[in-house]
Amino acid sequence: MWGQQPVCAYIMWYARGNGLFSHMVSALPITALLSEGFELRHAYLPIHTHYYLIPWLMGVYLMMILVLLLIIPKNKMQFVVVLPIALILSFIMIYFNVLGRIFGGINGVF
Repeated sequence: MWGQQPVCAYIMWYARGNGLFSHMVSALPITALLSEGFELRHAYLPIHTHYYLIPWLMGVYLMMILVLLLIIPKNKMQFVVVLPIALILSFIMIYFNVLGRIFGGINGVF
């Protein structure tokens, strides 16, 4: 049990540094939330009367992204660099359907 390390926390430790690698690591959680929140537009809810929840869920994702943007970058310069990197990486993930390829068949989108 003591030999297991939380991998994500270990990687995020590098986000507080300087350089391109730390900026990329800082942008990864924001990228994942942006891509996942954008894919909610294809969400299938079994009971069709609950489609009104999708915009609310997208709002929750937006709030989580804003909190991450306020917490992760340690100064304004890193914020200015991390935001475009996160946007570019999320556009790439959405265009190539990375989440659909990793977790295929969840939404039924090919």
